[in-house]
Amino acid sequence: MFSECNARYLGWLLAFSLLSELPYRLLSPESATLNVMPILSLGLLLAWGIHHADRNSLFLAATALVVALLLHRQLMYGVIGVTLPAACVLGLKGVRWWLLPAALAMFAIAGAAVLLGVALLRQPMSCTVWPVGRWGYWFYLGHLAAIYLMKL
Repeated sequence: MFSECNARYLGWLLAFSLLSELPYRLLSPESATLNVMPILSLGLLLAWGIHHADRNSLFLAATALVVALLLHRQLMYGVIGVTLPAACVLGLKGVRWWLLPAALAMFAIAGAAVLLGVALLRQPMSCTVWPVGRWGYWFYLGHLAAIYLMKL
């Protein structure tokens, strides 16, 4: 079931999807796609639907998938990019699904990254990994602006 924290997370992701578009356009004016943040938002909704599997989350997941299908050409990695997080959730839920995220990622030319990621997730970690928090959104926005300024 969704929590207030989930809604806040999605809200920040959507806000930075909008804020990141201008620096992305300045950096890449010839691009026919939106920046990567909208695909992450749709992918998150689809992954939540697979993870929670209740009526509301499945409805949001189906809506995200329909939006992805309608906006396929405008999304940076298309429908495959939107479905990849949900496939990874399925892969983490059971052994029989492990090939699905790898197959989808192969279509997006990143299959080795998924296999390596799953292998790393199964390894014990001796160090603490700090959570990315909201500063990561500002970093994305800031690095696009910095690259644009360096091009001037």
